[in-house]
Amino acid sequence: ELLRQQRELLVRARQLLSSPPDPKNVGLLHATAALTRLLDGGRATLCKSGKDRTAMSITLEHTLLLQRAHGLSEHLASAALTAMRRHGVRRENVRQNTNKRVFAFNWMQQRMLPEAYRPPDGSAKSGAA
Repeated sequence: ELLRQQRELLVRARQLLSSPPDPKNVGLLHATAALTRLLDGGRATLCKSGKDRTAMSITLEHTLLLQRAHGLSEHLASAALTAMRRHGVRRENVRQNTNKRVFAFNWMQQRMLPEAYRPPDGSAKSGAA
């Protein structure tokens, strides 16, 4: 089963690499993250400052892990993602870096992010996500 999953993810990653570039297509990130985990590999997720985009990526990955490894339903996964982004440790990381408990995304940046990487309403400096 593990080998089958690894092969499927490798095929998916190759397909995504050979398809035309899409600035909003985050499938390659998701496929390679899952493949790395299945191979017992290590990786890091960082944005320029290590706060905002990193927080969105890490909380999304944690949610996906809860779904895959623990059978969390889609509905509960969405609630868990929102809770982590509103109240989780990544908000404390932001506060320690900026003295504010809000993500630094402005309105335009929030609109440009792929939907899965947008902060929940009221958690960014420009209000609604």
